[in-house]
Amino acid sequence: MARSPSLAIPVNAVAHLGGHASRWELIALGCDPDYIDLSLWYREILPARRGWHASRETPEGLGRDDAVVHWTRRDLPGSRLVVTEEVARWQAASCRAKRPG
Repeated sequence: MARSPSLAIPVNAVAHLGGHASRWELIALGCDPDYIDLSLWYREILPARRGWHASRETPEGLGRDDAVVHWTRRDLPGSRLVVTEEVARWQAASCRAKRPG
């Protein structure tokens, strides 16, 4: 499948992914790592967490220092940015239960 040339532009790729994307997702869409860094430098996209980027339109408090990234294969209600309080509590409890030690 051919990639869209416009998605090789980091700001477009982040928007395409809902305003929040990992560096690897951007690279998979065709963004050059140097172009990602330049987009961060010029504040076209914003650093959210290590390895994660957000659009400038992302509301404050979504994907910044208070965010915790969770991975799951389950189909849960919510979006890439926000889940319900119930789902967040379930995920936090699940992660604590899996921690070694």
